[in-house]
Amino acid sequence: MPSAHKFRSLAAAVTIALAPAASFGVSYDINRDNAYLGTNTGAIVPEGIGDSVLYPFYTVYDGATTSFSLTNTSATATVAAKVRFREAQFSQDQLDFIVVLSPLDKFDFFVSNTGSGTRATWTDNSCVIGYPGSVFDAVKSLAFRGPYAATPTGHMEVIGMVDLNGTEAGSGVDLDDAAKHSPRTNPNTGGIDMYPQNCAALKNAFVDRDNVNTIRIEAGGPVLSVDPDALAIKDVPNVLMGSMVITVPGTGIEAGTDAIMVRNTFERGFLAAQSPAACTGLGDPTTLQGTSLCYPVVPSDYQEWDHPNLRDINWVGANGVPGTNTVAVLDELLTAQAIAGDWSNNPANSVGTDWIVPFITKYVYMNGQALCNAGDKLTGYTPWPVCQPSPFTGAGIGNVYVQGYDEETITIASPGLPLDQPDTYEVNVFTFSNESGVPAPLASLISGTREDLLFSDSLDALRGWAEMEIDWNPNERIPTHAANFLDGAAVVPVVWTIRATANPMENNGSLRGLSRINDLP
Repeated sequence: MPSAHKFRSLAAAVTIALAPAASFGVSYDINRDNAYLGTNTGAIVPEGIGDSVLYPFYTVYDGATTSFSLTNTSATATVAAKVRFREAQFSQDQLDFIVVLSPLDKFDFFVSNTGSGTRATWTDNSCVIGYPGSVFDAVKSLAFRGPYAATPTGHMEVIGMVDLNGTEAGSGVDLDDAAKHSPRTNPNTGGIDMYPQNCAALKNAFVDRDNVNTIRIEAGGPVLSVDPDALAIKDVPNVLMGSMVITVPGTGIEAGTDAIMVRNTFERGFLAAQSPAACTGLGDPTTLQGTSLCYPVVPSDYQEWDHPNLRDINWVGANGVPGTNTVAVLDELLTAQAIAGDWSNNPANSVGTDWIVPFITKYVYMNGQALCNAGDKLTGYTPWPVCQPSPFTGAGIGNVYVQGYDEETITIASPGLPLDQPDTYEVNVFTFSNESGVPAPLASLISGTREDLLFSDSLDALRGWAEMEIDWNPNERIPTHAANFLDGAAVVPVVWTIRATANPMENNGSLRGLSRINDLP
């Protein structure tokens, strides 16, 4: 059963100022020396491209399918990008692989659960490192893995690793040429289609640390793993963009939105193998993470294929010096003291609303294990990993204030709801419903529960707006890096509204960003 709370009346009205809606159509530049503001606080850039792409939500609950599009907009760059799915409760890795995007390439794939577990599936011909089959297979898929594979909701990150343009493997194969698509005969069908020229060589280049460390500038140039200047040249440019669509099969309901594009994630290329082998780096990973070694920054990141991730931003500098970019810069751009937006609940017309509130960088501030003494703990910088009390222990989602309107558009006294959820998930879902009503069957369940925000039946409003406060426990200021303190994780809230009748021809859905607020008194 969903957990439920009742709204209570508030004595005073709530006044808020709305910030721009969450993302979409822009990108977030975390370079402290960016050219847009000339400050050290990052910038929101009116270009929807970056070198990393963050998808705030996916679901496979109740037969839902979430589809993703990832595009390389460059006519010259060949991008090796890490794709990683993280589950909704603790952001644990459910599946990761490397996709190689040739110039102007587009990779389409989806996740679903047909009863035998969640899988990522694609018919696209882009080269996927980590897929054991052939690029000529008509349908390719990878199963979610690990103890959290069954969690049906989460978020996804795509992180640009290295630009392979002008590089070669230790075997001498030009990796950018290997990724380019050309007409080839499919040995399985005899048909001719566009396939990478040598996907096997790309897989071999990233199969383990030894092979990764032989990738070099072509024509016998410098080896990337030991030459900081060469690795800086192969930093992934800001050329990636993405979008997502959720489909509920058999209902006609489909809704989509743009992903979050992040600019200048790293200040140089990042090398990692698609391998479960343990990272062997010891000591401080600053300047060396992602070069000739892999460092286990936290206990859950001890394998090669756990990297790169957003934690690694704090440790990756250019030209052998410490980096100036940190996750804190991204959080400064995307955090929120409150979120606000629309809701709708009209059982007569089968209309329902879910608020989906992901904290997509929360895992950066955790040690990566469910147990570290007791409860969630933070990775410290003395040096690491040091377990400290997590600021999220007291960072539950606060009061929810709702402004409703009746049929005459007269303001209804705002009910409110204190949510007793001190240990927030990485992805949180809230559903609006009447007290005696049944929430619409939205495909947003997380591990068997979701929060039902129940209005009193005396509230006649069928739609309105709501504000949800987020308490980041300002008394906690805990470092994860010499230049990185928690100010509040990145918040990328979306609202999912559907109309689901018995007739699929009448159904529809929408998925769009909620507004972030950062000027509360």
